[in-house]
Amino acid sequence: MATDYSKETSDLFSEWAVAEELTLKPLILKQIKELNLKDKFVLDLGCGDGRYSKIIAEKGAKIISFDASQNQIENAEKLNKHPKVAYHVKDISNLSEIPSATVDLVFLNLVVPDLKDKTRLSMVFSEISRVLKKSGIFLFSLIHPLYFSPEQDS
Repeated sequence: MATDYSKETSDLFSEWAVAEELTLKPLILKQIKELNLKDKFVLDLGCGDGRYSKIIAEKGAKIISFDASQNQIENAEKLNKHPKVAYHVKDISNLSEIPSATVDLVFLNLVVPDLKDKTRLSMVFSEISRVLKKSGIFLFSLIHPLYFSPEQDS
């Protein structure tokens, strides 16, 4: 991913996540609630602090969660540890360790704007297409709520 969250940036991102709490989170939770995730295999790409990984795991799924930022993964392991979630520092444009057509759900939240160019976006989407089962679900958001923050230019 293009953004490498430092400790300071990771902490700031987590503090500013209130915008997501009020906008995207209710929609995401509604979608997750409607899914039968018991014993499903899920990838959380760009997992950040792992808040959704833990929620999905609590529905019975086994999850592998990737983020490019070591700081975000450390936060996830501290804040949202769960026995069914494995957190890893990883560039999500190469998922070669995940076999083709084995994933039931790919979750990609607040990542697309960080990809920056269409080549990277194409690589990520190609890998997602490869790992998803034919009946798999791709749940993602395109708009990052922080881009609409009144302090976005400060």
